[in-house]
Amino acid sequence: MESKDNINNGNRDSIENKNNSKNKKNKRKIIATTAMFLGILTPIVAVIAIPLSLNSKTNIKRSKYFSDDVGKVMVSESNDEIIFNQDSGNRVDIMSNNLGTIRRNVKDNKQGQGVRYKNEFKFFSASQDFRAFVTKKLNAGDTADIKSNKSLIYSVNLKEIFDEYNANHNKPLTTRELFVSIENLISSFTYYYYDKDSIHYYDQKEGYLGYITSEFFKKINKYIQEKKSTNFDLKEAKLEAYIEFESDFKKIKSVSFTNKVIIQVKPQTT
Repeated sequence: MESKDNINNGNRDSIENKNNSKNKKNKRKIIATTAMFLGILTPIVAVIAIPLSLNSKTNIKRSKYFSDDVGKVMVSESNDEIIFNQDSGNRVDIMSNNLGTIRRNVKDNKQGQGVRYKNEFKFFSASQDFRAFVTKKLNAGDTADIKSNKSLIYSVNLKEIFDEYNANHNKPLTTRELFVSIENLISSFTYYYYDKDSIHYYDQKEGYLGYITSEFFKKINKYIQEKKSTNFDLKEAKLEAYIEFESDFKKIKSVSFTNKVIIQVKPQTT
């Protein structure tokens, strides 16, 4: 008859063998899952690796901005509305002439082109809640697929952001509070296109962090500050950027920014 110790040893060995087998299966599963994930991730990383504000192998100190032109801000009145328009004209000067190249590790036939961009509002004064809400909305999309020779890079619908924020908060933000708090919008982007085993890209000019829309908001701020006894109702607020190319999509012809804000003016009633 088999001793109790032998039986216990046998059971222990059996349990250890099962655990080892289970661990090996789990390891194989993890390795297979990781490989599959990395396989999916690789082409995405190839695009994400395209830098915003980096167009040289050397470290470039970037501390400057291309500013919008106060002379391009047009103000007009129609009935009870005040309209602010700004068309930058061609600002291709903000882009570098240096073509960057990233070698692709994945051999595929992917072609096409796009723009990676980042928008960020700066505020004089705004609640942390509102700042976080705006940041989340702006981060919802950061890549524009380019399908035609003149394409939209981004469209920031500030009116939608404003309305959505107010719809979900007990203490709504007023139009006056919104525009008194906004300092500027900073936009930076990199254009890229696929070419055989490489990704080529044009970044913004060396030394520059991006394009800053500040004069436009200064104009609105000044108008609102001067109208102390006036109520305002935001009707439209849209900030957009466009890019235009040569027919082969390998040379940028123009970059432009268009901004429009319409505010309804309502004198305060006593």
